[in-house]
Parts: sequence; structure tokens; C-alpha cells
Amino acid sequence: MVGLAILGVVASRPAVWRALFPLPHWRLVQGAAAQRGLDPWLVAALVETESRGDPAAVSAKGAVGLMQLMPSTAAWVAHQQGRPGPPAARLLDPRENVSLGTWYLAYLLRRYGGNSYLALAAYNAGEHNVDAWRAAGIWRGDVRNLGRIPFPETRRFVRRVQALRHLYRWLYGQRAAR
Repeated sequence: MVGLAILGVVASRPAVWRALFPLPHWRLVQGAAAQRGLDPWLVAALVETESRGDPAAVSAKGAVGLMQLMPSTAAWVAHQQGRPGPPAARLLDPRENVSLGTWYLAYLLRRYGGNSYLALAAYNAGEHNVDAWRAAGIWRGDVRNLGRIPFPETRRFVRRVQALRHLYRWLYGQRAAR
């Protein structure tokens, strides 16, 4: 009964939810997503999940910036683009971070045939892990079997990004396109 009441409040007061889930760096995210052919809601959800919109975020493992790029991943992406890898401090620049991060996400989506669940799992756990899970038949990227993702952190990550993606789309829709 209480759950239904909460859902009613959520549905009737999207402004409250917009305050709880803002779209920091929206123009940057939207522009980079458009350039790479990505769903901007997916990129916004990834940014929120990875850094909560904080361009100065640095993880305990050394991931940096809005999209929490590992310096080695950023260097690989830059090399694929035909340029030298940026110094780690440069990854704190939102434009550089989102540019490299969206390129990498687009690459993963292409690599996994457009399957955003596989791409997000690879973004979090690494391509080698996702490839090993698929080869062993542990998890093949099926949304119905997300619980089979062996790493709890990756399972939570994929679920959260996808949930936020749908929440952002519902909350903002075309309003954010301005």
C-alpha cells in the first residue's frame, strides 16, 4: 500500500525527481552522444553512475573524471584516434573525459552488436571478463539473466545505469533537448 502511494507521488511530481536527478553537463553529454551516435540518456546515466557528475572524481582504482576512465583506457582510445594519450590530469577536463569516454562506449556498443547490457558490463569489468563469461556460457548479455553476471559490482552497475537511463528519459524527454 505504501509503495503504491510513493509511486503516485513520483508520477504526480516529476519536478521533485528532476531536483533529485539533475542533468549536470547536459549540453556536453548531449553533444558528445550525438557525435558518436549514442543515446544521450545512456551517457547521462553512465556519468551519474560513475561520478555523480563530479568532473574531479577519482576512484580508488585510479579511474578519473566524469566517465571514470582508467588512464590506460584513455591512452588506448587516444591511440585509436591517432593521437597521443592524454596525461591523467587532462582526464579531469570534462570535455576531454566525455569525448574519450563516449568514443569508448560507442566502440563497446559496436563490438557487442548494439547490446547495451554487454557494453556496460565491459565498460565496468573489462572486455576480457565479458568475453570469458560469454565463452563459458555464464552470461551472454541477456537482460533476463543479469543476476548471472559474476561480479556483484558489475551487476549493480549495469542495473543502475539502465534504470537511470529510463528514469532520465521519463523525467526529461524532449525537455532537455533545448
